[in-house]
Amino acid sequence: MPEHVYKKSVEALPFRASLTAVFSAAAVAGELVNLFWKSQYDGSILGAVLYILAEAVGLTFAILLRKQVLKLEWEEKKDKN
Repeated sequence: MPEHVYKKSVEALPFRASLTAVFSAAAVAGELVNLFWKSQYDGSILGAVLYILAEAVGLTFAILLRKQVLKLEWEEKKDKN
């Protein structure tokens, strides 16, 4: 793999996956606070639960992606010229 492609894509993946996980966790926490803090929830509870589940799935896959990318071994591609 050429170095410029590696640096733009592969090298950045663990950091981007970590950011996705952090923001997904923050979204889940914020929605849970919004759901339980108020004595009367003014929205659809089903919608809130589905949103929390979707964010939890995103969080899980971001963590799994980060772990998988960190385990891979990458080799620099040699130019044939």
